[in-house]
Amino acid sequence: MPDFKHIQNALGTSSWEDEPYGIYFSIPYQSRELYGSLSGERADILNIDLNQLRLITDRLAAVDERAHQLIQKENPDENAAELLLSDLIIYANGAFSLGYDAGESPAGQLYIYAAFNADFSLQPELFYETY
Repeated sequence: MPDFKHIQNALGTSSWEDEPYGIYFSIPYQSRELYGSLSGERADILNIDLNQLRLITDRLAAVDERAHQLIQKENPDENAAELLLSDLIIYANGAFSLGYDAGESPAGQLYIYAAFNADFSLQPELFYETY
């Protein structure tokens, strides 16, 4: 099994699960635990840019705010401020997505995701998933 300690250290987490179907972690964020995952081929994840991981965690509050602004813009009849960041997906190329639990919908539990490029530019469109 590969050693991901360097990635754990960059993320500042000791909560780590390396499962056959994914790599999951949690990090402290705003007085609670934020759950996240690393997405990509294992070899690519092993070589992920550690400075990028540190930047993501260091800038999390700022990108969270930007994501909330986009969610509010796209959903003007809703109060985006009520949505808590509940999921962080980091891709092997340094891009990442922030996920927000929007509650029950007729199709199931609805999550709203805002995607950021590796350069921290916010993609103009949200994506929605139900579970």
